[in-house]
Amino acid sequence: MILHDLTTDDPFARNVASDYPDVVDELFAVAKEDAGGAFPEWILELAASQADAPGCSDLAGRA
Repeated sequence: MILHDLTTDDPFARNVASDYPDVVDELFAVAKEDAGGAFPEWILELAASQADAPGCSDLAGRA
């Protein structure tokens, strides 16, 4: 997951997800609930194989 600090001068310069694991867990839980309680296996496999690059992954084309 990519998480940015929007309070900095260049918010997209650094992924701060590892600094805020509780926020990542909370956002993942919200997404999972929104998806009906689970994600399809194909999307988990695809996400695991992708580099973190918003708008540049196979997932972006399916949105």
